[in-house]
Amino acid sequence: LHQASEAIRGLLPYMQANKRWFFSGLFSAVVVVATRLALPWPLRDVINLWISETHSAEQGLINLIPTGYNPVLILGLVFLIVSLLLGLADFLNRLFFARFAIGTVNSLRAEFTRAIISHRIDAGKKTSGEIVSRLIGDTARIKSGMQTFFVHVFTSGLLLLGITIVLFNMHTDFGIIFLTAFFSSTLVTLWGAKIIFQRSIKQRKKEGKLAQRIEKSIRKGVPLDTTHLNTSSGQVEAKTHRTQGIVTWITHGIFGLSVLVILLLGADAVNNRVIPAADMVVFMFYALMLRGPMVRLARRGAGTGRFLGATYRVVNMYNKKRNTAPLYS
Repeated sequence: LHQASEAIRGLLPYMQANKRWFFSGLFSAVVVVATRLALPWPLRDVINLWISETHSAEQGLINLIPTGYNPVLILGLVFLIVSLLLGLADFLNRLFFARFAIGTVNSLRAEFTRAIISHRIDAGKKTSGEIVSRLIGDTARIKSGMQTFFVHVFTSGLLLLGITIVLFNMHTDFGIIFLTAFFSSTLVTLWGAKIIFQRSIKQRKKEGKLAQRIEKSIRKGVPLDTTHLNTSSGQVEAKTHRTQGIVTWITHGIFGLSVLVILLLGADAVNNRVIPAADMVVFMFYALMLRGPMVRLARRGAGTGRFLGATYRVVNMYNKKRNTAPLYS
């Protein structure tokens, strides 16, 4: 935990230098979540028309449609508009967060490169192959990991939080059940991220050794046998995928169990006329919509350990005992 927090602290100054793209991505992420939450509600009113429920204030959009207009057509157009807005917001979300990640990593790489060349930091006993491995390989992983985190983990987390709030408004028990499932899945994800973080640091050390051996082989013109290093690195990668698979599998179980319990409670609530049947249909839409974000949050969230491991290797590249001043101004 200390190493992960140290990696995040080391990355923050370079993230702040590109905060314009972050806030643009944050706004687009909020729009993505809002539009995805809004998608089932026009369909809810259409279902109410089909099952001939009384048009009440709870039916929202139907009461806003002027007399004489086809309500199904109007509600369908609302659904189309929301879908188009969702598509645009999703596109901008990916674009803005990609620019944020690219700008952050470019600033990080440039600053560390200048610091090493000008001897403002001491790389200690690290070989040139190890340094190049960190400045090229690890920074590439940081950029990819940042994009994955903000587009998939961060946005999916916002969506799950929004759906939890909606479920609380529908029925308090629904909200409590799903909040428990959300919290349980988050704990499992953090467990997976911790394991992958530790493995990532070990794997990247081996790749640094490989880079150094390749450099020596090219310089001396001697054939290089990388079988052992490649096999060892492959085993670590396979273990990482296994950990992500276990986290994803457990999350599927948590999600399925929470939906089962809410369906059982919801059936009783509809039969007792505590909530309208159309609200349970909305929940079913959300259940279908939720599986993807919840699984992405678990799988990609656990994979964040790989990105944090690469970040830790870069921001801790210099010898702290001999360099106390921060690299950034």
